[in-house]
Amino acid sequence: MKQSKLKPYLPDTFIYNEVNVLELLEKYRVVYIKPSYGAKGESVYRVELKDNRDIHISLHSLAPRYIWRQSEGIQRKLDELFGLKKYLVQQGIHISQLVHQYFDIRVLVQKDILGEWTVSAITCRAAYEHYYNTSICETIYDAEEILPRLFSQDKVNEIHRSLYEVSVTAAQEAETYLGLLGELSVDFVLDEQRKLWIIELNGQPQKNIYKDLTCYKRKIYSRPLEYAYYLSNLED
Repeated sequence: MKQSKLKPYLPDTFIYNEVNVLELLEKYRVVYIKPSYGAKGESVYRVELKDNRDIHISLHSLAPRYIWRQSEGIQRKLDELFGLKKYLVQQGIHISQLVHQYFDIRVLVQKDILGEWTVSAITCRAAYEHYYNTSICETIYDAEEILPRLFSQDKVNEIHRSLYEVSVTAAQEAETYLGLLGELSVDFVLDEQRKLWIIELNGQPQKNIYKDLTCYKRKIYSRPLEYAYYLSNLED
């Protein structure tokens, strides 16, 4: 996606074994290290360089699991944690909060009966207090409920337009490189300056997060059937 018009929405992201994490910490102060192919927020680490030069390594909770006081040896410690598994390192975004809770915005994009990408649901996932991992969330809201609490109506309208346009473009770009797709979700965060960032695309978006959001339940299950009907009518 860095080669597309989506580049301004992408935090800097690197393959773990191709970079020096300490150099990235000097630049960003916070980085996230996550599996290249993960699910449900498992094994997403937060690494922060503190003002006193200590390095805090956290897993899910903001409370550090490890405190490293020898910054020059941090790469060795991380190598011990991650072994030979494939990980990515991502620039840490200073995320807006909802009453002391980190939250993200998940946009579910699906193809419809005309074979066109369309947005089926926009939700906010609020992490538990003192946790940064929004995949392990306390509450899932309709974005229509949350965004007006934080922003003026004009700003909410602007964010919604961007979410629709960027998510559909992200799906189109993913399909260009991965081949034919029927659905995916795009995860965004808003930083403290209210700028949108894409932090992840999910090729197998969970449907159970919508179980209490009745406004979406019919649509998210019917759209794949619509697209299947569209495909069944294509000429060979």
